[in-house]
This record gives sequence, structure tokens and C-alpha cells, in this order.
Amino acid sequence: MWNHKQRPCGILCVAVLTGAVAALPAAGASPEPVPPAISPLDQQFLTRCVRRMLEQQLREGRIDPMPYAPAELRDRKCQVLVTLREDGLHRGTGISSLAPLPESCREAVRIALERVAATDTRLE
Repeated sequence: MWNHKQRPCGILCVAVLTGAVAALPAAGASPEPVPPAISPLDQQFLTRCVRRMLEQQLREGRIDPMPYAPAELRDRKCQVLVTLREDGLHRGTGISSLAPLPESCREAVRIALERVAATDTRLE
């Protein structure tokens, strides 16, 4: 019988999405959250940073703070969603709390990896 633990595992896809948190709207306010405008270049930067955080956690057992973040992203408060997939199959998702972007990325990575660990599967 085939066992998924017998084959090497790897991180094939990491999606980083940022968005605003929906709070209870005030009278007359829009009930829908408006995601912050992030350029495609910034999206690529965030995806690379999250991948490096994942690799560091798997290799060294820790996640260092983001060494650099562009000024327009550094103080932006938002939530980050990190989805881990392997061979197209969902492995784990981490959603951070509302915090400055560098901290949100670390938190989402940590939560996603904890969810993978909770399913008793390994990423190597």
C-alpha cells in the first residue's frame, strides 16, 4: 500500500494574500473590507519572504523577523493568509491577526506549519 510519508515532501506553492479585517461597520459605513492596494512587485517580494521564512523554519527550527521591508509595506497593518500546497493538494493554511505586515507574515507562516504538523504529515 502506498504511504504518502514514503516520498520526499516539498513546498510547491505558497500564496500570500493581504487584506483588511472586517470590523463591525459604523452607521453609514461600508460593511465590506477594502483590501490594501499592493503592487505586483510587492506581492512577489512578500511571496519570496514567506518562502524564505518557511525554509528557515524547516531547516533551523526558527523564523527570524523580516530583515527588510519596503517603507510602504513596513507599517501597513493587515492580515496575511499563507496556503501550503503539495502536488496541488492543500496541506495547511495560516491566517494572521491584524498586525504590521512583517509580523503578520511570520505569524501566518507559523500557523500554517502548525496546521501541517497537526495533520501528522511532514514537510522536508
